[in-house]
Amino acid sequence: IPTSLDEDAEHSIRFQGTFEEVYHHEELDVPWYMIAGNHDWCGNLTAQFKYAQSPNSRWVFPHHSHHLVKEFRVDDSETTHVKLEIIMTDSMILAPGSEQCYEDGVSWPIPAPTDQVQDTLNWVESLLQESDADYLLVTGHYPLYSACSNGNMPILIDNLDSLLKEYNVTAYLSGHEHCAFHVTYEDMNYITSGIGNGCYYGPNEYSYSKIPSKNYRLPEGADLRYRLSGVIDYDESCGVLGGFLSFDVGQHNMTVNFHKDDGTVLYDTALLPRAGISKRMPDAVAVE
Repeated sequence: IPTSLDEDAEHSIRFQGTFEEVYHHEELDVPWYMIAGNHDWCGNLTAQFKYAQSPNSRWVFPHHSHHLVKEFRVDDSETTHVKLEIIMTDSMILAPGSEQCYEDGVSWPIPAPTDQVQDTLNWVESLLQESDADYLLVTGHYPLYSACSNGNMPILIDNLDSLLKEYNVTAYLSGHEHCAFHVTYEDMNYITSGIGNGCYYGPNEYSYSKIPSKNYRLPEGADLRYRLSGVIDYDESCGVLGGFLSFDVGQHNMTVNFHKDDGTVLYDTALLPRAGISKRMPDAVAVE
């Protein structure tokens, strides 16, 4: 937690060098909606929340978990719109005790609260119950089912997976794994891209740090639609410097594109609108 002006300045310099001066292009002058991962919790989350309060900041981080609703015109229509809702969750709060912080050979528990799991799940379920979005996404840092070397996250599967399926969520998005993949299982889409800073994890079949109690296999019946990874961890065989996802929201489908570092699309998939959604107009909605 910043305790002096000098420390505040240090964090400001880091934001300039790793965010503002990197993502400075006109097309990226839009809000960036943040959620925390394990390294954020092991660092300085207070500085990130504080940066979000800076004047004209693109860094949108109002709370550990938050959500947004966007509505888009279809083909320049004034009357036909599609609605996208994104529920952003903090995986460290929903999966307490799942990771350790490490620095200089010393480890300590991630300082996330351990008593907010049920409150957060209640908040997620209330939003899912109320949602009439055509496309409904839930995000978190950790994958539920992983096709890369960290393996599945059983506590998140237990806490969250049934809600995703019960309320017809379009897809669960995550990072954490330094690879990219698309898995479908029981009519749910699980999409992970963690290669913003490089692609250097291997597939789940060849983890370098197997934990005996952890399940590294995708569940029976799961379909691995796409995976971008190394052959084994850190072998530099992935073939890309990094990558990202983009989403094209339309009336008939939402296309998810997996890009490599130069923007080339390596894989795309079309996700259908949610069926049987009773439409309600919210009190306020952003139309783009």
